[in-house]
Amino acid sequence: DPPTQGCRLGGVAAGSSLVMRYLIPLLIGCAPVAYDPADTGSEAFPDRVLEGSITVANGLEIAALYGYTEITGSLTIEHDVTTVDDLEALYTVGGQLVIQSNRGLVDLDGLRDVVLGSSLKVHDNYELCQSEVDALAARVTAPDYLLTPNLDGC
Repeated sequence: DPPTQGCRLGGVAAGSSLVMRYLIPLLIGCAPVAYDPADTGSEAFPDRVLEGSITVANGLEIAALYGYTEITGSLTIEHDVTTVDDLEALYTVGGQLVIQSNRGLVDLDGLRDVVLGSSLKVHDNYELCQSEVDALAARVTAPDYLLTPNLDGC
């Protein structure tokens, strides 16, 4: 069941887990408000919008974005992220999507048919096969792409 208190991000209630109730408010400084079940979208993934840009650098921060359908600014995924599976609900990024310098990231399966307002940049991911990057580029709608070599030959 949804909590009775949550953090309202972009006009949509969020807060279905401890991470959502405590980590996201700490990261972006929003205040708790009453949860309104009428604000939900589909039953599988209620519409959740994060206003502005965000940089995530580890698995806990990626997990905090679980269930979000839109980020109005840019999303940067860098450093110690090993999976993007928690981004499966994400369909819109208003700015650019940057995936860079992740040491243990081996696939991009969590990112589906994302529409970007700006560029897709994927580079210097040491364990990520270039074929995974190319497959992501085929699924994503973006006005510009920068897909410098990641791991070749796999």
